[in-house]
Amino acid sequence: MQADSTQDRSLEVRPADLDHPGIAALLATHTRRARGAARCRPGHALGTDALRDPAIEVWSLWRNDAPVAVGAIRRLSGEHGELKSMFVADGERGNGIGRLLLAHLIEAAPRLGFEEMVAYVLAGNDAMRALLDPSTWYSRPAPDLGQGASAFHLRLQRD
Repeated sequence: MQADSTQDRSLEVRPADLDHPGIAALLATHTRRARGAARCRPGHALGTDALRDPAIEVWSLWRNDAPVAVGAIRRLSGEHGELKSMFVADGERGNGIGRLLLAHLIEAAPRLGFEEMVAYVLAGNDAMRALLDPSTWYSRPAPDLGQGASAFHLRLQRD
């Protein structure tokens, strides 16, 4: 599937091969930074092994032959999914890559039978908050995840 980007037609969305060294490196960087910044507790930033869970679908965005972003959605229950993880390589930030990957994950959700998605966003994750359009995602405090954390919900349109 070719990514729809007016800036660069060399972007491609693919299912993530968790054994690919580039994907593993992106995920390792994401996990290390999230845990190092004390933004999350164990189990919130999933490593490669945890992402192999059959309830999780992982996607990657590639520029030419290199992965530049990775994102995952997880089934919480029959019709509810969670935006589990998103990470964009440092050199690709600020170019719409995160928005493009988020759009793909949202597009994939109804195919999985999801009617609603939730994204748990911890305090300090301003990049993720900026991606979640308040006209479509509604937010609620998530104090069990720490001060300043929010649960953003999105009702999905089913065809």
